[in-house]
Amino acid sequence: MSHFLEHPGFADDPASRSGIDDGLPLLWDTSAEPPVFAPDDWFKFLERTGGVPRPALPLSMLVTVAPGIWKAALSLADADVHPFATAAHPFAVGRVWGMPVALGFTQKGSASAGALEEYIALGARRFVFVGGCGAIVPDLPIGAAVVAHRALRDEGLSFAYLPPGRYVDATVPLVDALAKASSALLPEVRRGAIWTTFAHFRQNAVRMAAFAAEGCVAVNNETAAMYAVAAYHGVEIAALHLVGDTLARGAFEIDLTAPDHLGAFDDLAVVCAALEALLA
Repeated sequence: MSHFLEHPGFADDPASRSGIDDGLPLLWDTSAEPPVFAPDDWFKFLERTGGVPRPALPLSMLVTVAPGIWKAALSLADADVHPFATAAHPFAVGRVWGMPVALGFTQKGSASAGALEEYIALGARRFVFVGGCGAIVPDLPIGAAVVAHRALRDEGLSFAYLPPGRYVDATVPLVDALAKASSALLPEVRRGAIWTTFAHFRQNAVRMAAFAAEGCVAVNNETAAMYAVAAYHGVEIAALHLVGDTLARGAFEIDLTAPDHLGAFDDLAVVCAALEALLA
């Protein structure tokens, strides 16, 4: 089975070798190999077709999948979406408290990793990600927030960036700064591990109980992938997760009085907590 862990050469596909069992999972680690398609290739295409040169982003960047957080961040920074940005991964550059900051918006799941790749290629080096999550432990209520010091890699994408492993860690000093800023501005903040899966509608009680038992307090769709991208590129990252629902009692529960999934949160307070940690 060693051939699953060794690079066999570009033309030598291990699946074409005799004796390979199609029932086995793909455990071939090529995370150290360079890509054949990189953000720079995509940016050159955009520059040729759009006529807008790529910008250089500030070092610090807030990235979110939450529309309310995105709008609040744009307003606070008095920023407009940059014309180079693509529809899937828009970004803006502004100033907050006299300091330059970049702001990014991405779709949920694996798209967030692609967005982070692009933002890193444009020069950002220090990130706070803000997204939603679902509680998987009963003492974590809807309306609380989780600062994730590490993420359980149950999504698949992280294995394209890092060798096989169970968890990927955030940047400790940035986690500390985010936990401190969030605790001062938000009603309830927990520091803990988060379970990341792209299988949004395949979360089950058996898996949830096992991961809760090893220390995960919530589940989301982005963090392990984003932490892996950051680790691969050697940049800083931490994540703030807003608890919009709970699965802890074995079923999906949500606050029906809130205007939307994350409607119970003060968007401006969340943005200020993230930016205070970033710009400290």
